[in-house]
Amino acid sequence: MSDELEPIVLFDVTTSMNWPVAEGSDTSRRGLLQEAFPIIVSTLAAADSQAEKEADGGGLMVVTFSTDHTVVIGDINPNNYQKQWDKIKWGGGTLILPGFKKLLQNFMKEFADEADKPTPAVIVLTDGEATDYLNFSKVLAILGNPDAISTIKKFVDPELYQLLLETRAHIYVKMAIFGYGSEHDTAYKQYDIASQANPGFVSVQSFAEETDPNVVAKGLLAMMA
Repeated sequence: MSDELEPIVLFDVTTSMNWPVAEGSDTSRRGLLQEAFPIIVSTLAAADSQAEKEADGGGLMVVTFSTDHTVVIGDINPNNYQKQWDKIKWGGGTLILPGFKKLLQNFMKEFADEADKPTPAVIVLTDGEATDYLNFSKVLAILGNPDAISTIKKFVDPELYQLLLETRAHIYVKMAIFGYGSEHDTAYKQYDIASQANPGFVSVQSFAEETDPNVVAKGLLAMMA
């Protein structure tokens, strides 16, 4: 893996993303991100000197996850934003490891011909506690430490285990937590513990009760840098 980072969004599309971003707000978490995404992809496109050379215009890779829907949406850029956003299916509970596996599968496929692959920088957009958090936390704990991959073999499925071996677990995970109240606080606390245990490769940022898409876009862009 090279030192170049490849930002990839792992996007929670569970039912709770339809709930308000803050108490008394008319804006849903889903709606807030829908307003923030065009700002994000436009900013990234302006800085991407290679985008015009790519067949589809390049963009920010997005993979969705829930108990019902784990889908590679594909690259999102200013030209295809609405079309790509309309592909997203919403609903289900928070199950993150299948989405994480799907993301790594797509990453390895996309960069299959590159000997010196970039390093995945996974930006997770979520609003609650994952039902498979305990196993996901074990994955977070070994990121950046290839010698420790064998310790989690019995906690993840064989395909994900193989992907971790292939990437040597050289993966950054940055958690962005939305919403408010006890569900937000519990999720933030869990991922804060994970980030403190592996600060070089795991980080967490709260967007609790945030209603301004410009603030969200700026914060997520900073996480992608």
